Amino acid sequence: MTKEKIPKHVLAAIFATGILSFSGVIIETSMNIAFPTLMKEFNLATNTVQWLTSIYLLTISIIVPLSANLKAHFKTKKLFITANLLYLSGLIIGACAPNFEFLLPNYIQLVNGSSALIAGLVVLPAGFAGAFLAPFGGSLLDRYGARRPILIGSSFMLLELLIFTIFTSNLSNFLILFIYIFYMGGMGMMMGCVMTDALDHLEKSEVTQGNAILNTLQEFAGAVGTSITAAFVAFAQRNAGSKGTIPTAHGTHLAYIFLLVLVLVIIAIFMKYTQAHNKND
Repeated sequence: MTKEKIPKHVLAAIFATGILSFSGVIIETSMNIAFPTLMKEFNLATNTVQWLTSIYLLTISIIVPLSANLKAHFKTKKLFITANLLYLSGLIIGACAPNFEFLLPNYIQLVNGSSALIAGLVVLPAGFAGAFLAPFGGSLLDRYGARRPILIGSSFMLLELLIFTIFTSNLSNFLILFIYIFYMGGMGMMMGCVMTDALDHLEKSEVTQGNAILNTLQEFAGAVGTSITAAFVAFAQRNAGSKGTIPTAHGTHLAYIFLLVLVLVIIAIFMKYTQAHNKND
């Protein structure tokens, strides 16, 4: 049995897509971690500054559904070049904007009192874990179906949220680094499998629209989730009359409880509706 060789232009496309995806994650993360600086600079509450991320995600949720229609009317190369030019324009505007810094997770900075550099180094390994386990999840899907990688990945996320919920007030940077790897690894393992399994139930002519809908829902859910979790932190800070360490940790604890319950619901849904691999297929 000979293995089919992947054409060079396909490899180049995969490489370019990977770089763009990585850059997108960096930009999205940089907005989230800019919260402390923006709150201090403009004297804003957490639930107000979170709109920076929410509007970004909502904008994506508007653009993504249009992608299927754009692909039907314009050549992919033109769309790709246009998208990159818009992306570069945004980077230039952001770089020239005053009082705009790229920081990393709020908890590491506000509660643990670490610098942005340390915060960045703390979460960096988790990003690699997500990227590394994504193809592993795909391999499991090919061998056993979607159920196994999805449940393993969501279990990793549940473990991380459970530990973070229990130890919210005593999360050292090292513990965050170690546990966050499980979360991002689980996320990387399952997300592609969820998308693949969902699209597999559609007719071939419906896949493009289905892909657009799934991506839209993902970004919209991200915007809503950001708003809700920021509201928990803002609620605790407002009740305490302070944006200091203790109220921020308490708000983070409430947010983790909410996310823990949400993941439990998600796992229950996956267990009921995600099927194991059919050997006769």
